[in-house]
Amino acid sequence: RTNADLRPVDPRRLLRDAFAPGDIWFVTGDFLRMDTGGDYWFVDRHQDLIQTAHGPVPSMRIEDALYAASTPGHGIAMCIAVGTPDGAHEVPAVAIELAAGATLDLDALAAAIRTLPDHARPRRLRVVAEVPVTDGYRPIKRPVAALGFAPGPGVWRWDNHAQALVAGA
Repeated sequence: RTNADLRPVDPRRLLRDAFAPGDIWFVTGDFLRMDTGGDYWFVDRHQDLIQTAHGPVPSMRIEDALYAASTPGHGIAMCIAVGTPDGAHEVPAVAIELAAGATLDLDALAAAIRTLPDHARPRRLRVVAEVPVTDGYRPIKRPVAALGFAPGPGVWRWDNHAQALVAGA
């Protein structure tokens, strides 16, 4: 890429004198946390937080939990967590693309979901043929959210009583 390919920075994303006179803070929309050693860790993008009735849930927290469920033969190639409307708030839902030749392991996925707090547990899970990605291989969440998570083939719902993913409404 050349400098001619770069878009100019929106001046609203530059905050001057934010923390000290003369400084400039570039607003990225990224949330980070600092550990006890002073290292910064990416949490999520502001636009990707799922706004539940119990507060925001980082979509990456859900995705990381489900990636941990991957086992040989049951691998997840790509996972996307999104918020789906639920009145004034959202509830989490996930779409997964299975690795080539992998099969769906609902028990392993349910075990991974149970590691999350109740409000962060995806209420629906959809298997998709392919997760859309950018040229840099970053998942694009908007088209997945637009697919919907209504009951049907390839969609499972979280049964809180059974603590399992089940087919059907």
